Amino acid sequence: MIEAGTIIKDKYEIDEMLGVGGMANVYRAHDLNTNTVVAIKVLKDEYRNNAEFKLRFEREARAGLTLSHRNIVKPLDYGDFEGAKYIVFEYIDGYTLKDLIKQSAPLQPKTAINIIQQVLFALEHAHEKGIIHRDIKPQNVMITSDGIVKLADFGIARVSAASTKTFGGSNIMGSVHYISPEQVRGDEVTEKSDLYSVGIMLYEMLTGTVPFDSDNQISVAVKHLNTPIKPPMEINPKLSTALNDVILKATVKNPKFRYDSVADLRYDLERALREPTGEFARLNIPIEETQYKASKVNKGVKNVAIILSAVLAFCIVLFIIVSVTYNAKHLFVPNLIGKSYNEAVEIVGDDFKLLIVNSEESNEYPSGSIISQQPSWKTRALAGSTIEVTLSLDSEMTIVPDLFGMSLLEASNALSNAGLLIEKVIYNAESQIADGKVCDQSPQINEQVKRNSKVTIYISGTPEETADMPVVMNKDFTTAISTLNSFGFTNIRVRYTTTGNGKEGHVTYQNISGGLNIDKSTLIELEVYGNRIGAYAVDKAFNLSIAEKDTPVLITVKMSEGYEVVVFESKLPSGTQVASFTAYSDVEGVFDCIVYVNGVEQKKEQITFKRSQ
Repeated sequence: MIEAGTIIKDKYEIDEMLGVGGMANVYRAHDLNTNTVVAIKVLKDEYRNNAEFKLRFEREARAGLTLSHRNIVKPLDYGDFEGAKYIVFEYIDGYTLKDLIKQSAPLQPKTAINIIQQVLFALEHAHEKGIIHRDIKPQNVMITSDGIVKLADFGIARVSAASTKTFGGSNIMGSVHYISPEQVRGDEVTEKSDLYSVGIMLYEMLTGTVPFDSDNQISVAVKHLNTPIKPPMEINPKLSTALNDVILKATVKNPKFRYDSVADLRYDLERALREPTGEFARLNIPIEETQYKASKVNKGVKNVAIILSAVLAFCIVLFIIVSVTYNAKHLFVPNLIGKSYNEAVEIVGDDFKLLIVNSEESNEYPSGSIISQQPSWKTRALAGSTIEVTLSLDSEMTIVPDLFGMSLLEASNALSNAGLLIEKVIYNAESQIADGKVCDQSPQINEQVKRNSKVTIYISGTPEETADMPVVMNKDFTTAISTLNSFGFTNIRVRYTTTGNGKEGHVTYQNISGGLNIDKSTLIELEVYGNRIGAYAVDKAFNLSIAEKDTPVLITVKMSEGYEVVVFESKLPSGTQVASFTAYSDVEGVFDCIVYVNGVEQKKEQITFKRSQ
């Protein structure tokens, strides 16, 4: 164990131990060069000379440094300290998914799927880089204090083009309660193996229990091979049939019948929320075909002999395996230039996904045609990955964006950016996605429509009370606030701006169009022309721990009339940052100052306005 105050590599000073794992201790430390908080994972003393554990440490560091994604815990550095391997990670101020399961399982489907979707985003990035995690479990999923999910511990990850076999028996790699049948058998491990573990993890989140358990780890492993999984809805009858089917398809023993990719599983999870009684994920095949025949657990000398023989054979055919695996996983990208979106969908079939990322006017191609694509044609790309395309549209046309999962404010901004308007907002109490989020829209995603067309938005949940949004544009600020309050709107955020033209103290922008019938709790954002100067002021600074670069930070002061005034707004780099500002008021007194990091309230503190000197 390392004492507090110990300095590693003349750079990292140990603050305290955070936890003890199977092969390593984890410490909180701070970087003396940047004054940022970090986490350091140090191999235990008893494993310093263990080649396998040292290799796992190096593999975890290499895999992590290859990856860069907001849903993956980022390693920052690694090396040796007094003969022990260590890895420096970004510090996660939060808790593990296992902690959440112990405390709150079974979780609500909306909550569970939101967490799993973020895990899948992380896995999709890893799989695109050719890396298979192989140890997906709740203990390796971190949740930050602001709700961001991060996948950790790539210690037994493998590059998919390299050897991905795991020999069965007492040396099973991966956590036994979440391990795939092919890992138990020692067969080839693929991206589908990670999806199996994700399915088991989702099963536990929604039922509060893993499907297979025993005091004997080998017994649990064998159950993964030959014991049918009890449908999760038999444990939690509140689960929808569609979500039950998705979990069973993800955890089917024969990988042939599992989801082909992370994207396919992610899509069906979203669909299960929209279509809770749908049968799109149902396995309509004989049960015996889904089974993965069990094999005896290898032991002792026999196991060693098998391993040595396999290693020798593998060395002989390594080049062939790498070539065949790469060619099987990577396909030539077709030429989509000049094709309509619907034609392009037919061309790519099940090989790739299509995503419209932009639209531009073009003199070369007719409206509605693809004018550019990434990756470009004739190159190779991972099967199931996304091809981003730009469409040619004349100046009067635009593309309807995908609003699913957005808040009303986010949807309003997305439509505005696309040159579209909101026609009406309809609340759907039957939707199973998070309340207050868009669960449907009309017209649908990627439809080509004329600019200034109107879109109907369907919001999940039942509003307690709604009202028609008044028009406060061009009204003086005091009148605008009074008008909104009279309609029952009290969740109001105000920004002062001198950009553009406007009349001093008058509203130049409102985020929700007048006439829409919306929930009275909806956030209303106004822009007021001019500078907010008053006879009373306060200077304030907050020290903030920022996890990722370019994280949006917003600080407001809640005035006595109930609205919030924005006093600081910026995107901050990662690490410990200082957000300082001077705020003004027309009245003196004590008011709440609220800090939002990435849209989530992080802290609230009272500040006092005093007469300016």
